Parts: sequence; structure tokens; C-alpha cells
Amino acid sequence: MSTRTATMFVVLAFALATSMGGAARAAAGPWKVQSSPNVGSLANALGGVSALSRTDAWAVGTTQQEGGTDFHTLAEHWDGSSWSVVPSPDGGILDRLNAVAQLASNDAWAVGEDYNLDVQAYQTLVEHWDGSAWTIVPSPNRGTRYDSLQSVVAVGPSDIWAVGVSQTSGSSIRNLTLTEHWDGTSWTIVPSPNRPQETSAWLLGVSAASSTDVWAVGFDHTGALAEHWNGSSWSIVNTPNPGGALGDLTSVDALGASDIWAVGNSRVPGQQSRTLTEHWDGTSWTIVPSPSNGSLNNFLAGVTALSPTDAWAVGTYAKQLGLGFANRTITEHWDGTSWTIVSSPNPGSDSDVLLGSAAVGASAVFAVGGFEGTGAQRTLVMVNTHA
Repeated sequence: MSTRTATMFVVLAFALATSMGGAARAAAGPWKVQSSPNVGSLANALGGVSALSRTDAWAVGTTQQEGGTDFHTLAEHWDGSSWSVVPSPDGGILDRLNAVAQLASNDAWAVGEDYNLDVQAYQTLVEHWDGSAWTIVPSPNRGTRYDSLQSVVAVGPSDIWAVGVSQTSGSSIRNLTLTEHWDGTSWTIVPSPNRPQETSAWLLGVSAASSTDVWAVGFDHTGALAEHWNGSSWSIVNTPNPGGALGDLTSVDALGASDIWAVGNSRVPGQQSRTLTEHWDGTSWTIVPSPSNGSLNNFLAGVTALSPTDAWAVGTYAKQLGLGFANRTITEHWDGTSWTIVSSPNPGSDSDVLLGSAAVGASAVFAVGGFEGTGAQRTLVMVNTHA
């Protein structure tokens, strides 16, 4: 059963982006855009996707009607031939689902955040699919200003992890890591570490090799952040940063205990960000070179590994168009030896972003996000089927 997951990048979806070989290499195929529906007339975006099979997949995100100020949850289902909108509840206002994970056709989890008017704060949002409907499942909050769940992984029916960030206020504002666990009955906060005097730590992606081998990635004031669950506690594991830069890790995918990929971007203050890919070999995390498209900002928001010689990373890069700039999709493929950029479509005239990815069987990948053109933001789904 797959524990792969994808995460929604924390920036606004349409903000301008200012030896492992030995086996036969997998050949990357072409990306194709799939038609996907939209609910809001003004804004739609998909931030996370999970596929149980080629005929059963979910994508989640957010939507907004023109003239409205509220954002609403968005859930779409793939039945093997088309995507369709399935009603999903809101927990408050400014609702968003960031990620989704499936265990069975009647057991899926989606996580995100909403704004609670009663407490005047953003709070965690968790929803469950039982085969008939999405319903909100109560989830705890630790912060006083902002709690958000950015990613979710399903190990088993009574073993689900969600990760994100919790923000507290007082004499100073602090963003600290947040990890929550479902034990089959309820969601509870499980303590997760932060470095001493930390003020800005986020967890953005989570994946599991087993119930006692779970990884969460993100960033803190030192750069790239990785935390590991060994069955009893979370601990920080050293992750490298590119020379002279700070890293952000946005997504992680575990093929096994000694084959794990994490992706994101690296940044030097005042300079453009570059793609970042890191690999865990069972002993340590190392940076694996990955290309960037052009000289402007690049970031990778999702990673999906199908085999040791077949992995995908998806995201966005900024491209200069005349006197202005636009976001464009970027997809990169690992063939067991190196990462290379694979051409990907851009249906939007103004902006195209990819925010998440998931395996579809043994040789196909979904990538989701959004695109903008003619004044409206629309959902974007792409699929790559290859040998």
C-alpha cells in the first residue's frame, strides 16, 4: 500500500516566483494535460493529489467565487476517465485543503486550514472520505494565531500522520513545527522538536517507509529541516544546505528505509532561488545536483518516487516575458543517475504552477496545481505515463 503523499507550497499559489544507479534507466514520457473542473469563477487551485489506482485518485485544493471574500475547500475525484468535483465541507472561512492521502476507496484523508471567526485565528482542518461523503474530523490546535496542516501520509487505518506549523503570539511571534497523529479514534498533537530559540520552523511534507520510519521535511532558521519518527519520538536529522545558501524542503517521498527523496529550493538572500534535491541512503542526507530552468526563481513543490531509477519532481520557475514575468511549470526526472528537466505544458497565458504529485500505478505520475489566464485561475492536472 502506498504511503506517498504530496504537499501544497506555502506561498500563494499564483504569487510570482521572485552510487544510486545500477538498474535499467526509466525513460521519461511526455506530460499531457487532463481536463479538470472548476467551482469558483475567480480562483481555483489544486495543492495535493493521491492515487490509489489508475481508476481511483483524489486531488484537493481551494476555490473562490468572483465578488466573494471567502475561500472554500475543493475536492476532485478521478474515476479512470474523468475528474469530477465532489462536495467537501468548510470549517470556517478562508478554507483550504493542502494535501490528501488514500488507504482505500472508502478511506481517504485531506488536511489544510481554515479561519475560525469565534477565536479569530487560523486553525487546522482535517476531513475524511468514507466512500460516500467528506466530513470534518476534529483536530487539535496549539497556536494562538495560526495552525495549519500542510501534508498527510496514511500508513494504516489507525496510523495517519499530518504535519505543518503552529504560530504563537505574545512579546514575539514564533512559528514552530506541528505534528499530529490519528490512532483510529482521535487526532492528537505529538511533540516535535525545534532548535533552541527557534522562531520560524515549518514542516511542509511527510512520508513513511513504515510505522516506525516516518520523515517530515521543511525549513527553519538554519535552512533545510528534516525530522524522523522512530516509533516513539521525533528527532531532528542533519540535512545539508548548498554552499552559501539556505535550503527549503517542501516535499518528501519514501521508497524504502534507505531510499528517500526530498525536494525544494535553495536561496541566497538577494539572489534568485534554485532547485534543491536531497537523498537519504539509510545513513545520511546528501545533496544531489538538480538543474534549474533559466536564471530566475525556481522551486520544486512535489516529489514522487516509483523506483530507484524512476522519480519525478515538479514545481515552478519564473520566466521573463517582455517587460514582465510569469510562472511556468517545471518537471524533473531521475533516471538512476541524474536529474534532468523534462518539457511540461503551460496552458495559462499569465501563470502556471505545479504544487503536488503522486504515483499512479508503477509507471505513471499525476501532477496538480493551477494556471491563470483571461483574469481567472483554473485547476491544472497533468499526467505522465512512461516505461
